[in-house]
Amino acid sequence: MYPRQEPGASRVSETILVRGARQLLTVREGARDLGVIADGSLLIRGGFIVQAGPTRRVENLAAARQAREIEAAGRVVMPGFVDCDAALGCARPGERATRLAARARATAAIMLRHGTTTMGVRAAEVRILRALAKLDEGPWNIVPVYTGDAEKLPRLWRRKFLHFADTAVDGVLATRGETESMQGVVSLACLRQGLPPEEALRAATLSAAHALRFAERVGSLEPGKQADLLLLNCSDYRQIPSRVGVNHVHLTMKLGKIVYQEGSAGEWPEP
Repeated sequence: MYPRQEPGASRVSETILVRGARQLLTVREGARDLGVIADGSLLIRGGFIVQAGPTRRVENLAAARQAREIEAAGRVVMPGFVDCDAALGCARPGERATRLAARARATAAIMLRHGTTTMGVRAAEVRILRALAKLDEGPWNIVPVYTGDAEKLPRLWRRKFLHFADTAVDGVLATRGETESMQGVVSLACLRQGLPPEEALRAATLSAAHALRFAERVGSLEPGKQADLLLLNCSDYRQIPSRVGVNHVHLTMKLGKIVYQEGSAGEWPEP
C-alpha cells in the first residue's frame, strides 16, 4: 500500500474552531445516516479533528478558548469528497510521465475547488504510478491504484500501491474522468438513479474512503481524523443534489489549512 503522506503537516500547528454550522455532517462510522448536527462545530488541532458536536458544547472546551475561529453560520459543513477513481492517470500516446503528472496536477486543482480532497488514481504502468505519487505533495491525498498484472509489479513496489482488485467495494461514487466535480456525480446519482441524498453523500465520502483503504484518516468528521472539510454555500445538504451544475464550495480545508476559498485560485499555502 502506498505510504500515505501528510501534506503540509509541518506547517499545521494552530487550534481552529469551525463554529456554528447550520448543519454539520459528521458521516460517522457505524451509522446509516449522515450524523447531522444542527448548529454544530468542529475543534481542530494540528490538522486533525479533536472534537465534533453541538456548538454550545464544543465552544466551551478549554482548548477552544484560544482557537482561531472560522464562522460557518448558515452553511453546511461536511467531509471533503473522496473520489476513488479520479482518472488522473490516463496517459496520452507517447506522453512522458512528467508531462502526465503536470496535467494531472492541473486537473486535481480543479477538483479541489469543487471539494475533492482525496483522490484514488488508477494506472497499469508503474512509471505512471511513480509520477502520480509525487502529486501527494500538494493540498490533497493521492492514493495510486495499480490496475495491471500483480505478478508484473516489482516486488519492491507491491507494498506501496493498492491493487485494483483490493478496491472493489459496492456503494461508492466516482468521477471516472467524466467530470471534475463530485457534486455533479452526487446530483446525477440522485436525479437519474434515484439515490437518496444521504446515501449518495456517504458513497462520495466515507464509503469511497473505505474503497481506498483510507477511511482511518478521511471520509468523515470524527475525532482523530484529518481535518479535511468543506464549508458549503447552502443551508441544507439536500440542496447539493438538487442544484445541478452549481459549485457550492465556499471553503476547502485540508489537514487544518484553508487550501481553497471562494474567489481564490486554491494554491497550497506557503509556510
